[in-house]
Amino acid sequence: MSNSLSKGTALVTGASRGIGTVYADRLAKRGYDLILVARSEARLKELSTRLTSETGRSATPLLADLNERAEFLLGGISMTDEHSLVSADHFDRDLYTSSYTGERALNAAIVKAEISESFEEYLEIFDAFYADDVEVNSEAHEEPIRGKARVRSLLFNFLVPLHVMAELGGLSVFIRGTAIAGNGDAAGVTHSEWTLELVGVSGRTCTLSWRALRKWNGSRVVFEHHYEQQESGGPLTLDDLSFNAAKPDPLSTIQ
Repeated sequence: MSNSLSKGTALVTGASRGIGTVYADRLAKRGYDLILVARSEARLKELSTRLTSETGRSATPLLADLNERAEFLLGGISMTDEHSLVSADHFDRDLYTSSYTGERALNAAIVKAEISESFEEYLEIFDAFYADDVEVNSEAHEEPIRGKARVRSLLFNFLVPLHVMAELGGLSVFIRGTAIAGNGDAAGVTHSEWTLELVGVSGRTCTLSWRALRKWNGSRVVFEHHYEQQESGGPLTLDDLSFNAAKPDPLSTIQ
């Protein structure tokens, strides 16, 4: 039985060993109940008992073979793409000005946040700036993602591994975002270009770049489309991490 209100329930695959156990431990200590998935029943039960005893959180073991490898968490990351925030409720009433101001405030909040310190700050940014009926899509995926809960869930599943790898695995994360002019866009439409650079302790680098089109309704994003996505350097693997490594402070810039 949990000793306090849960922040939600997280599913952790490969939980019985290695990086999966690290995820489970960090999430439980941050107040999340867990569903632990792995092939080893004995290790799952041991982990579940320990986490519940140490954190008071619910940890439900689920025996399953998903045929997954931990390395996939680092391969081909694409960002579907909260605390000290710029209020989104005091933007200029003019729609062109207010949407551009909102774009810069949202971008600044994203760049200011530190993934090595917390993944929850990014979720707070999302909660503050995105509408309940938001729709997100990209050139790489035909089916759009509709609704704040679904988008938030995907964002959560992207941020947690990235946070653990940055905080404990020596991964350096550099993100840059710049608001850019569109081409004949209607009022309430903004564009930004983004670069995400991941540097392992091995020195290998994976760089992702994309552009984001956002449609605003007042102070909230109601639609986001990612386009011109590119990747260089190839995906990183666990060989590029060291969970005993120290790393330089991340550098974030915005123009």
